[in-house]
Amino acid sequence: MAQHGSTQIGWFWVTLASVTVLAFAGLASGLWAPAVMMFDAPGVADLPQVWFFAIYSACGPLAAIAGLAAGWWRILRGERSRGVKWMILLPLIWLVGLLGLIGVLSTFCADDWSCGI
Repeated sequence: MAQHGSTQIGWFWVTLASVTVLAFAGLASGLWAPAVMMFDAPGVADLPQVWFFAIYSACGPLAAIAGLAAGWWRILRGERSRGVKWMILLPLIWLVGLLGLIGVLSTFCADDWSCGI
């Protein structure tokens, strides 16, 4: 039983965070096919921004697995609240980075992905 004033969270939230991050990993693995299909257009494979975007977008499941590993490492050390924070934080950082990269590429590169090259 948690003491009064304790910052530990319950096992329900730990389980819910784990299931949510696993579902995120499954959904993020759906970006593998579009990442490979980005290279279908002629001349696109020579553009470094396409390579970076394809590799980064396909790394979502790795971010989720890293989040689960870091989170459960903290949880097994007795720090449940910090474990859940790390479990959610790493995939969230990847997602914000992906959306930011899409925003930057859409703003500066328009539809041709050449970015003025």
